[in-house]
Amino acid sequence: MLIARICSWCGRSLPPKECKDPCSEMLVNAVTHTICEECFEKAMQELNSSPAKNNKPKE
Repeated sequence: MLIARICSWCGRSLPPKECKDPCSEMLVNAVTHTICEECFEKAMQELNSSPAKNNKPKE
């Protein structure tokens, strides 16, 4: 059974994914969410460019 995939960040439809779960036959119009390559790269760039936060308690 194929399951539709949607990027959680931008909402773009991605190629479907094969589901080999025996219970998947009960699913109708199944959808899962993930992150597309472009949004992943953008998120990683943002993480790498942001300064590290100091979570040390103030005294």
